[in-house]
Amino acid sequence: MANRFKVMRTMQASNEEKLITNEVNRVTKRSAPTPSLLEAAKKHKIQKVISSKPVISRVDDIISGNKSKPPLKKIAPVSNVMNIQRAKAQLEELNKKRAAEQMSKTVAQTNKVGKRQAHIPEYSLNDIPDVLDVDKSKLPVNVRTRYLTMLADECCKLYLCQNDAYKRDLDEENSAMLAVNRIRKEVLERDQNNLGLLGSGESSVGSKENIEKSLIYKQIKKYILSDDELDIHGYPKESAIPGRAIRY
Repeated sequence: MANRFKVMRTMQASNEEKLITNEVNRVTKRSAPTPSLLEAAKKHKIQKVISSKPVISRVDDIISGNKSKPPLKKIAPVSNVMNIQRAKAQLEELNKKRAAEQMSKTVAQTNKVGKRQAHIPEYSLNDIPDVLDVDKSKLPVNVRTRYLTMLADECCKLYLCQNDAYKRDLDEENSAMLAVNRIRKEVLERDQNNLGLLGSGESSVGSKENIEKSLIYKQIKKYILSDDELDIHGYPKESAIPGRAIRY
């Protein structure tokens, strides 16, 4: 029994080896085709290229001087032809409008002989606004209006926009009016305080302390006594010894 079992195992192993070798040979035959099949495939490919139409090269035609017509191409029909035509019509209308606007615009021209002149806007001085704070002003209205007109004439030469020119005109006139009122107020204050006119190098703006000292000095100046009056009233005089006084 043991010998039979060994014989059976050896036979089974040999059969398995044969099956494996057959399978390997079959796979190698599939992966590597025979030379006859490769040659047949090459011949088929060459015949296909020869039978196809020749490729037209425009570069070769230009170099050789031949005039060959390019092959015609078929264009598929467009489904939205009406929409395309409407869009083209709209574009043409827009182009016409733009051309008309460009033609209507004026072109700045200058003489070649004379010098170029700067653009000076022409405003009507009839539209000048009234002066500011008429009720609170201490200056005559006709004087302020005259200077407002003069300033407006100069501001119109400076600004392109009429509103900007008149705004600058009102601001300048109002600042001038405030300056006159301020100077008048200083004159009245100096007259009330008996300060007189300003000297060279003297400022009209002084501290409150200095003004009060000058007023006190003017008020007590009338009470200053002479030397005889000091003797009559027994006022002590200065002594040569520091810290002492002479009494009569």
